[in-house]
Amino acid sequence: LFLADGSGFNPAAAEEFLEKYWQKKPLLIRKALPFESPVSPDELAGLAMEEDVKARLIVEWGALADKGLESAKGKKAWELKTGPFTEKDLTTLPDSCYTLLVQEVNQYLPEVSDLMGLFKFIPNWRVDDVMISYAAQGGGVGPHVDNYDVFLLQGKGTRRWAISNTPLAASDEVSVDGVDVRVLKDGFKKDEEWLLEPGDMLYLPPRFPHWGVAEGEGCMTFSIGFRAPNFQEICSEYSAFLSGEMAEDKFYQDPSLQLQAGDPGRIADAAVDKLWEEVKLVMLGKTEEEGKRRFARWVSGFVTEAVRGNGAAIRSIDTDDALAILQDVLDGAEPGIRRTEGVKIAWVHLGETHNALCANGLVWDLRSESAGEAAEIQDSLRRLCGSNVLRASDIASIVSREGRVAGAATAVSIDGAEVGTAPSGALETVMVQLLEKGFFYCESAAYDAGPDEEEEAESSFS
Repeated sequence: LFLADGSGFNPAAAEEFLEKYWQKKPLLIRKALPFESPVSPDELAGLAMEEDVKARLIVEWGALADKGLESAKGKKAWELKTGPFTEKDLTTLPDSCYTLLVQEVNQYLPEVSDLMGLFKFIPNWRVDDVMISYAAQGGGVGPHVDNYDVFLLQGKGTRRWAISNTPLAASDEVSVDGVDVRVLKDGFKKDEEWLLEPGDMLYLPPRFPHWGVAEGEGCMTFSIGFRAPNFQEICSEYSAFLSGEMAEDKFYQDPSLQLQAGDPGRIADAAVDKLWEEVKLVMLGKTEEEGKRRFARWVSGFVTEAVRGNGAAIRSIDTDDALAILQDVLDGAEPGIRRTEGVKIAWVHLGETHNALCANGLVWDLRSESAGEAAEIQDSLRRLCGSNVLRASDIASIVSREGRVAGAATAVSIDGAEVGTAPSGALETVMVQLLEKGFFYCESAAYDAGPDEEEEAESSFS
């Protein structure tokens, strides 16, 4: 599935994977990557102690009690604690049967974020995060199911995985009562079992029961997750969006009201029809094409929103610095820019001459005067969204240098969750604003942007 040197994916193998396995059945890939964890257990523990990092600690006291540990007796079979943790929390753990899990490590460490670049055969908007777990001997989170696709990459030590080859319907899922962790009450029938070593990878579609247990000390597993939006949430959020777009002073009117002699309690069919037509107009638009285009524009922002916040490494800069970075890259003084760790970016086609760029929930409209110009913009958007790193040559192909960089950032203003609109040919404007928002950054110390870890990290352009 991946190239031998770990630099990307094999297109032919990726096509076969999507056809045969994606959301269909599990797949074990031995020696998927020449990989060993770029994060040490101590570094992961350090992250778990930071205030804005989402970390969990799971201890299987039931297993420890079975081993005769006195302090485990009388406790719940499973205990869940959430971070941030103190040094004492992490140094007073039992010798075995615990797991430390840290979410969104890709937002903090570029070398972990780069892992996502290996999965470009799956659209950007489906990406969730990279979670890293550290487990002592016997550590795990119990038999369970997930509602998302996940690639489990072994980074250090070994872990034994048992899986079922049959997905478990949500209606059939029964969890253990009275514990803090979602553990399947009766476990599951184990159809397959493997011991994974560093570089081995296990793909699991949603709802396939699985259970991973560390064998030996220092087990580290990288979970590369791809989350799908929940339809209940989509309907709720889209309805709220449409409601916010409506005029507050628009009320139901019935100037053609007919007498309902002797039957005032009935809601007439004509009234229901009139109410439905108004609601349908709001929800679906005057035409199906209009309704679909409006939904596509909204949902592109929705699916690129940060799932658990705005991204740990995002730091905005002022317009002058953003303009200076872009100009320096175009002049060759800087090698390029890097997408900020955890930022989700995508684009959507909305019409013959209408495209939109979406980044972390914000949407930039890009309207063109002709289909040919729209096609050129699409080529630029593919390049912009296709890599974590944009070199000078990439940016030069996206924007025009001739007198169009200076002052470009004044063309569009985006504040908070508002939606931006860029005029035709204003991709350089968008590039400046992406830098302003902190969605891209320059690794040079000359600019106050990018995560603190970059100061000692190897350049992305070396």
